[in-house]
Amino acid sequence: MPMNEPERKKRAFEYKETMRVLARQSAVLDGLRNRAYILLTANSIVAAVFASAAFENSKAQHHLALAILALVVFALGIMCCIGTIWSVHDAGAVVDPRTWSDYPRWPSGDRPRRWRVTFQLKELTAFHERLDDQDAKKTVTDFELARKTNWATINRRTNFLEAACVLMPIQIALWAVLALMAAPQPASG
Repeated sequence: MPMNEPERKKRAFEYKETMRVLARQSAVLDGLRNRAYILLTANSIVAAVFASAAFENSKAQHHLALAILALVVFALGIMCCIGTIWSVHDAGAVVDPRTWSDYPRWPSGDRPRRWRVTFQLKELTAFHERLDDQDAKKTVTDFELARKTNWATINRRTNFLEAACVLMPIQIALWAVLALMAAPQPASG
C-alpha cells in the first residue's frame, strides 16, 4: 500500500537524519583516534625524557621498584591508546551491542560487527525504492541498530582514552620523582 505524502516525507527525513548521525559517529571516532595518537606521542616523549634523566645517575638503581611502577604505568597508557586506535570491525552481521559478550573476542568469521558506517549500494537503493511502501520502516530500524552499535563502540574507545589520560599524569609524577631522586645532591659544607 503506497504511503501518503506526509508519511513519505517522514521516512525520507528519518533516512536523512540516520545517515547524518552515522557520518557524525564516524567523525567522533576519528576525533578519538586523533587524540589517542597525540597522547601516544606524549607518553613516548615523557618516558624518553624523564626515564633518561632518572637513570643518568646510578642512584636510580636503588629505586628499582619505583622505576618498574613507572614503566608499568607507561605500558598501560600505551595499551589504552592502542585500544582507542585499534581498527573497528565493519563487516558481518550487526547485532545488539548487549550481546557482544556472546561472541569470540579475537578475529573469526562469526564475530559481530562493531561498527556500521559503510552500506552496500543495494541497501541504500532498496530503501529509496521502499519510500512508497510501509516496509521502509524496517530499513530505518536496521539503521537504528547500526547507530546503537556505533555508539557502543565509541563508548568503549572513550573509556580506553580516558584511562590513558588518567595514566599520563601518574606517569609524569613517577618519572619526575625518579629523576629528582637520581639528581646529584649538593655537597654539604
